[in-house]
Amino acid sequence: GSFYRYFDTKSDVLREMYETGDELMQHEDEALLTRPWMERVSAFIDKYARLNVDTGLDAMRVLYNPENTWFTRVRPMQQKLEMLLSGAQSAGELTAEYSATELTELFSYVCAEFATIGAFPAAHTIWNSA
Repeated sequence: GSFYRYFDTKSDVLREMYETGDELMQHEDEALLTRPWMERVSAFIDKYARLNVDTGLDAMRVLYNPENTWFTRVRPMQQKLEMLLSGAQSAGELTAEYSATELTELFSYVCAEFATIGAFPAAHTIWNSA
């Protein structure tokens, strides 16, 4: 009914949800810009967690579905997290044992698993799949 007055397809709905999240995650609080990198990473993750809670677990399951073509694209919010992690590594605040890209992929994997199973994956599952 009225749902499709605003969106022509399910893909349009997903695109809007991703774009809204990307836009929100691109903006950092001005006060954080001078703070240590890991504080900025922590603030990003807190903000991302709030976004997911506000979106709801059922919607997150749709968004984090590998069959969803929007999920498989590199998103601006992932690029932002990678930039923050890279900055933390460059400043010596975060180990460089894993690249910022690998850490960002791991973060995305953990979020996808949480959306799928409703809980965080066990540590051995994370490290064996990376």
